[in-house]
Amino acid sequence: MRRIVLCLSLLLTLITPSFWASTWWVGWEPLNPLDINNPGWFIYNLDRGETYTDVLLLKNTSDKRWKIVLYPADYIAPSGGWFDVKQRTEIMKKMGKWVTLEESEVILEPNTTKQIPFTISIPLDSEPWETSGAIMMQQFDP
Repeated sequence: MRRIVLCLSLLLTLITPSFWASTWWVGWEPLNPLDINNPGWFIYNLDRGETYTDVLLLKNTSDKRWKIVLYPADYIAPSGGWFDVKQRTEIMKKMGKWVTLEESEVILEPNTTKQIPFTISIPLDSEPWETSGAIMMQQFDP
């Protein structure tokens, strides 16, 4: 059985801490975490050929409307960090390819939540050990 670790990550570019704290907050979490010891992570034990559907919960606690772009990404060996993933423009071979999001772009109104279902499909010819990846989130003015 393969252990699947899928984290949620926010991709930020040139945002200062004061901008972060005073202007917006969009967060995300598993709707139904399966691992009570790691409630902010999607962790599954799936076999080759198995498919599993889950839900990501986006939360906009700001008073601003945001465009959210989501994409699954493969884990890559970090270059000095703890967890690193491929960029959206790179070719995905594992989790970035195995995860299908029901929606990849959404407009999130102020003070709202949105459920984003996604499916993980493990190929029959996949390697039988732990695989990690991420669902990345980018935030833009609509």
